[in-house]
Amino acid sequence: SFLQILRNRAATNMKLGDYKGAIKDSTEVLDVKICNKALLRRAMAIEKLGDLSMYEMGYRDARKLLMDGEGATGTETLREVKRLEEKMRKAWRATLMDDCDKLCKNCYEDAKLNIEFENMHLVDKAIEDLDYACDRIVEKRDANFTAEWPWKCVEMRMQCHKMTSCFESLTEDLNFMVNVKPKNASLRLLRCFAYEACERWPRCLKEAKLVAECQKGIDPTPAQILEAQGYVKRMSYFVEQLSNKDRGDP
Repeated sequence: SFLQILRNRAATNMKLGDYKGAIKDSTEVLDVKICNKALLRRAMAIEKLGDLSMYEMGYRDARKLLMDGEGATGTETLREVKRLEEKMRKAWRATLMDDCDKLCKNCYEDAKLNIEFENMHLVDKAIEDLDYACDRIVEKRDANFTAEWPWKCVEMRMQCHKMTSCFESLTEDLNFMVNVKPKNASLRLLRCFAYEACERWPRCLKEAKLVAECQKGIDPTPAQILEAQGYVKRMSYFVEQLSNKDRGDP
């Protein structure tokens, strides 16, 4: 088939040192269908070419192969793919260090790719990507967490913590987010969820009352008010039980 011819020509171009030709042929294959050999050859050709502007494509090709594991490449080749992914990812992100918004966009897209693969190990990898972006923002004093991509990174990291039941980490992210957007009822209700999961019932009760009673400029929807009232009812019971325990009441 024509695709097979392109794959074979890409392999020949690699042997001849025509890395641009190998990239072009592999790209034509990948424009039609996902092909592990084409992904591998394009990643290898990009590294050989040494064009930093193409490293984002290269490490993402390698990352897709890593998601499929040994079945995509074989054990020996997998080690090489890991090396390619790490080398090009680090080199590409180094070019973005002075542009936090682009760096966050890059890390967000990488994390999203991992999450969409629906593998819990890759959710941990997604958190690593998001942590990297958030750490770089903290290092830059003029960075703005409320800009589009930094904010998306924090939101996605919060979702990852919820997926992995890391409620303490979820609470930390929510504390930051609520501080930035104190009138956001959805964030406050999610913090109620995190507080309840961590058994911080008095804090959950206080937070739920703010939403249920529309305090501090919070403007919840009717459904959010009902949700907050549910938290108030449950947390009032638990807080009363705590008070009875502290007093030694049966």
